[in-house]
Amino acid sequence: GESGGFDPIDFLNHHFVTEAALVNSLPLLRETIRERVEIVDNSISNAIQKQAELADLTKQDVAVAKSAIGQLTKRIQLVQSKAVLSEQAVLIITRDMKRLDYAKKHLSKTITAIKRLHMLLNAVHQLHIAATSQPFPDFKNAANLIDATRLLLSHFDTYMPSISKIRDIRDNLKALNQHLDQTILLGFRIVGIGFSKAIQNYPQLSNNN
Repeated sequence: GESGGFDPIDFLNHHFVTEAALVNSLPLLRETIRERVEIVDNSISNAIQKQAELADLTKQDVAVAKSAIGQLTKRIQLVQSKAVLSEQAVLIITRDMKRLDYAKKHLSKTITAIKRLHMLLNAVHQLHIAATSQPFPDFKNAANLIDATRLLLSHFDTYMPSISKIRDIRDNLKALNQHLDQTILLGFRIVGIGFSKAIQNYPQLSNNN
């Protein structure tokens, strides 16, 4: 009927007017009902199975998604750790390069200082020979050597307070300069007042004479 519900009594009265018609139609009716019930059962079973399959697929999708997220997280952590390691490696390499550069500069300065010291010692030795040559000092050569030793010694000003040998070289140069100054002054005195009077202020010359 067109009402909202299904009434089986009305259905039977409408399709089977007599009891004989109903009895004769019972096998067919029973088979039809069985088939309909089976169809409904299959539909329900399929629906339940599909729902279960969808649930399983959903669980699998969720599991796959979680696994992918976990792998992505691990990769991100790995990249971050590698980035940190790379940054640390760069810092270490940069620090080592700075140390190497400093060591090279320090070594270069040391080598230069040693060369200058060798030149200074050689110049002082040559100046000593020129200043003490007999009978008169080699003033021309001594003048050039004084300029050279003064320039070379200026490179060691920072070492004066801490290295006594540098101070000894400085004092030796002062003594040689004073000797040359006195010898030049003596020369002028000899020209002016004569040799005998001039050497009276220089006992070492008087004794040698």
